[in-house]
Amino acid sequence: MEFLEDNNLIGLVVGLITFVIIGVFHPIVINSEKYCGLKIWWAYLVAGLGCLIWSFFVENVIGQTVLCILAFTLFWSIKEIFGLWKKHQVCE
Repeated sequence: MEFLEDNNLIGLVVGLITFVIIGVFHPIVINSEKYCGLKIWWAYLVAGLGCLIWSFFVENVIGQTVLCILAFTLFWSIKEIFGLWKKHQVCE
């Protein structure tokens, strides 16, 4: 952690982690809507709230940031699930 702070690399690390989280969640959201439909949205809500609450108890800045990014990615996934569901309803 000191190395990252001393060399001003925290932003770079957080950016890379954000990129990975978004990249990982893209296919997860698509497949969860495909196989589970709308009934999976509450799991994303619970997981997002869990990450958000957990971030209040983490003292590490990078840990807090990553948990909050994960929480809001999960919240955004709910919107995407409903959007994909609506798109599939129009196409059928």
